[in-house]
Order: sequence, then structure tokens, then C-alpha cells
Amino acid sequence: MRPGETIVAGTHGFCFSQATPRGNKERIVTESAAGPSGPGTVVLELGAGVGALILSTPAELDGAEIEISRHDEPHAHRTHSQVRPRHLRTATSYAAVYPSLPAGEYTIWRDDEHAAASVTIAGGQVTSCHWPA
Repeated sequence: MRPGETIVAGTHGFCFSQATPRGNKERIVTESAAGPSGPGTVVLELGAGVGALILSTPAELDGAEIEISRHDEPHAHRTHSQVRPRHLRTATSYAAVYPSLPAGEYTIWRDDEHAAASVTIAGGQVTSCHWPA
């Protein structure tokens, strides 16, 4: 990803667009789209010092709100995202999407007191993580 690019994480896969030299947007699809996106589409604007997280989960977490926080501030403000189904051509996957995260180390929380995983968010990138078993 380069500055000026936008990723759209819809219920039917991911695509991104980038600004052309004339300032127009050029749409580039990275997966075949199975149809129009429905509710739950997320636009990720990435840039220097700002990234995003896509947390893949098992189906049984559908609808759960999973919290994350800066690793160096475990008792500080947490942000959350709801796990939603992402319908692909051949299967349905489940994920929580956290857009616009400042770059750094984050803790993914299993519950109010127990960490499930740690993840590093890099500026200008989308980081993928799988919910631990």
C-alpha cells in the first residue's frame, strides 16, 4: 500500500483503489467479486503511521465484539469491532476489522482480563491476524 490508496473490505472480498497521476481513482480488484457489497462494508484509509487490522475468527464468534488496546497501555482506552461474516465466492469467513489504527503493538483481548494475542500494526499496511484456538 502507498499513501493515497484505499482498501475496501466488503462482505464479498477485498479491493483497493489508488490515485492516478491525474488525481483520478483507479480501482484494482484483488479477488473476484461475488456481487455488490452489503451491510458491513469497511473503507480503510491507510497512510504514514496509520494501519489497519483484520482479525479472522471462527464462525462461533459471529456477532462478538472483540476489544484491542495499545500494548504499552493495557489499562487505557480499548477499541472494539464486531465480528461479521464475509461472504466469498466459495465460502464464508468471519472477521473483525479495525480501521485507522496508529502504528504500534496491540493486545487483542479474549475477555476483560485475559489477552488472546499480540499484533504489530505497521503504518500504511493492513495486518492480518487469526484468533487463537
